[in-house]
Amino acid sequence: ELTPAIHLLATQARRIYAQGYFMKLDDLNADGNPVADRKWVEVYGRLAGTVLSVWDAKELDAAAGDFNKLSKPSYINVTDSNFRSIAQLPTANGPLSNIIALSTTLRNRYLLQFQTPELLQEWTAALRLAVFEHTSLQEAYTGALLSAKGSRLNDIRSILSETKRKHGEWGRVRFGAGMPWKRCYIVVNPSEERRFKKSVAGNISFYENKKQAGKKDPLAKVVSAHSAYAIYPESKLLVSQSTLMKIEGQVVFGNSKEPTGAFVFLIPELHPAVPGFDTLIRFIIPTFDAFGLYGRPRRLNSDKNDVRSMLFAFPSQRRPKYLDVADLRLLV
Repeated sequence: ELTPAIHLLATQARRIYAQGYFMKLDDLNADGNPVADRKWVEVYGRLAGTVLSVWDAKELDAAAGDFNKLSKPSYINVTDSNFRSIAQLPTANGPLSNIIALSTTLRNRYLLQFQTPELLQEWTAALRLAVFEHTSLQEAYTGALLSAKGSRLNDIRSILSETKRKHGEWGRVRFGAGMPWKRCYIVVNPSEERRFKKSVAGNISFYENKKQAGKKDPLAKVVSAHSAYAIYPESKLLVSQSTLMKIEGQVVFGNSKEPTGAFVFLIPELHPAVPGFDTLIRFIIPTFDAFGLYGRPRRLNSDKNDVRSMLFAFPSQRRPKYLDVADLRLLV
């Protein structure tokens, strides 16, 4: 059951979404400070899967376009990035046209400039499609994992039944790519349906330790989510032990009252003599329930024609992709 999703993940990682020449500026470093040597450089970029490979255009021209003669490119992983296309970007030296501002961590930033609005549109569509397909395939992998491994759990019926109990677990968390991991006690609080009052949405709260859970304000709280899924560990041999998962949604940090969009990475801790998939399933099902994802808390939705399903528009072997870049160009 896992094979189709794993095969398509490997295929997606090799798929070339866009390639060509553009200008690149390393604008802000990982600390959010201006890069010391800020200068525009002409590069040749290739977006394969969610990895953007970048070569110096002068070196490529000197090698007569032979990539085998070049040193290794620099790599930009856009899987967990934020990016936006800007037709006109105001600067102190005048506006810049056809810009993509790309951040791969919470603070860094690259600026990519394209020659024409059409190229800007093409690359924006390519980036969006690459990230969408990667995320959709991770969701499909999660559905396959639940189907393949869930049946091995003796109490799977109990796990899948609706419950109002909180689920607590030690684990590691980081809020966004490039941020440090932190060990926390994690509590998944289910939603509360009320007959005569407004229902209370579920959430996931992170505490310094178990004693603080429910008694003190959490370090952070996921207050809404539009997706949550296990992350394929790059090898079939690691599937049974991996507990790495990702939530995309809104997070309230500390005493702040305003939620912030964030990617939350979680690794629930393994238990002695318990396979990782067991721990993962016991954590991810309450997560679905808390945010009403994929048909939960009632029944997991596996309808490929339903946008709420984990398997929505899942590709076939005859057509191993969701869309073509051209399908998106008029929408971005």
